[in-house]
Parts: sequence; structure tokens; C-alpha cells
Amino acid sequence: MMESEVLLGRCPRCGGAQILFDEDTGEEVCGSCGCVIVERIEEMKPEWMGTPEAGEDDDRMIGPPTSLARHDMGLSTQIGREDTDAYGRALQGEVRKGVFKMRRLDSRTDTHLQPAFIELKRLADALSLKGVIVERTAQIYRKIRRKGLTHGKSTAAFIAASVYAACREAGIPRTLKDMAAASGVRKKEIARCYRLLFRELELQMPVTDPTSYISKIASMAGASERTKRRAIELLKKVPVGMRDGKNAASVAAAALYLAGPKDKDAATKITQKKLAAASGLTEVTIRNAVARFEAWGRSASLSLNPALKRPFD
Repeated sequence: MMESEVLLGRCPRCGGAQILFDEDTGEEVCGSCGCVIVERIEEMKPEWMGTPEAGEDDDRMIGPPTSLARHDMGLSTQIGREDTDAYGRALQGEVRKGVFKMRRLDSRTDTHLQPAFIELKRLADALSLKGVIVERTAQIYRKIRRKGLTHGKSTAAFIAASVYAACREAGIPRTLKDMAAASGVRKKEIARCYRLLFRELELQMPVTDPTSYISKIASMAGASERTKRRAIELLKKVPVGMRDGKNAASVAAAALYLAGPKDKDAATKITQKKLAAASGLTEVTIRNAVARFEAWGRSASLSLNPALKRPFD
């Protein structure tokens, strides 16, 4: 017996206070009279794959962790296909039929989420999303499914909308266009599903910081590191009211355009056309954002860089 832990309490037979716990058998035993107080209790310590005696690492847990992104959350069991009992004897007659029926029902249990989470895994790989975003997406999707919002609608569209919502909550710069490109679902359909789940689940979305889009758009548009820094500096000067309610990607693209060189011969010159392609927006959207910046610069009486013709202190 491995007397590894002394538990509080008293023996019901002799009144002794030394109650021992046997880790091998899971029993509570009185250390004075040997009375078995509890025959077996659940072991709360983790089960290890290796053993020190075998020279293996003893810090590896058995089995994968639970996950909301699995249809059974990693907690389901599976009835084996061997028609034998615990002693290896073949099952006969009604017993065999009963096991076959249980096996069939078990295979059908809670598989309705499998297609959705297969699509989620594919989308997460395409967008290089972290596990925490995948888990949050699965949580959102489970909620809207319980509300019956997905009935008769595109699973792929709702998964894409759930991913978009999870990314927005975490402040990760992913646009609806990114979701559409990765999922193969129309941007308009994803936006419709997102509005529905946003309203029904009463999600509280933080205001997206345009600065988070600077690196992504700048890299795709070929902007220099200096332009990126100047764009970030410009965004720090812009009043919060100018950014709220505006497309964060358009604000970031406008800042990059204003911060970049205008010399036609400059190797790092970026145009509104390049920025539109990099951000997934139209040139008109970026042009309107640039106009708002310039109007703000004039109203704030900011000095303009004579070479760049843009508002900077």
C-alpha cells in the first residue's frame, strides 16, 4: 500500500484520526485498525502516459484536451466493432443484436456539427488563425445553432461570419473580403449572416483600430518602412471621432497614401490603385477617406509639408 496522503476525518470503527489514502486501490483506510472506510474514490490527479520505472517522461497527459471546435467536444466514447465480451467470448443472439443497435445509434449521435467544424478547421488553416479564435468561433456557432438561426441556411456562410466576429472581438485585422476569398462564399452573404448573429447574440464589438491594418496593407502595397511609421504617427494625431463608424481599412489606407512619397520616380511610391488592391476597397472609398483627412488637416490648421502636400505638424 502506498500511504501517500493523510486525510482529515475519523474512523467510524475505532475513532482513530489517522486516515490513509491508498493511491493504488483508491481506498481510504484507517491507519490504526485497518478498517476500509471508502472502498474506492475517484482519482483527481492526472493520468500519465509514461512511468518513471520505464524511464519515460511522466509529464504527458493521456488523450487530447476538450475542444468546442469538435462536434463531441472530445468527450464522446466509441463502441468497438468486436462482438465479444470482456472475457473475449463471442456474443450470441439478442445480446449481439442489442450491441449492434447501440453501436449504430452511437455512431449517429451528435454528428450534425461535424460538417460545420470541418469547414471551420479549413477556414482557420487558410487564414492562419490561432486556436483561441477557433474556439471562440465554435462557441459563437454553437450559440446561433441552438437559437435555430442556421436552419435552412448556408453552413459555410455562418462559419465565415462567426470567424469574422471572433476576429473582430480579438482585434485581428481580417476583412469580409478575406472571409469570402477563403470560404468561397459571397461577401454579401457573409455580411448578412454576420448582421444576423450580431443582432441575435447581442455581441459587443470593440472599435477596430486602423493601426492594426497598417502593416498588412503596407506590405501588400509595397510601402516602405518609413511610410508605415509616418502613417502610424498620422493616425495618432487623428481625433477618435474621425475614426469611429468608419471602415478601419479605409482609414489605414488613406493614412498610408498621405504618408507616402509623391515623387513619380520614387521606388516606394504607392498609389490609390495599389492601396485599393491591397485593402480590398475601391479607389473611390480611399479617395473619400483621403479627402476627410485633408479637410481635417485644414480645419485643425496643421502645417502642410510643402513637398508632400499633406497634413503633418
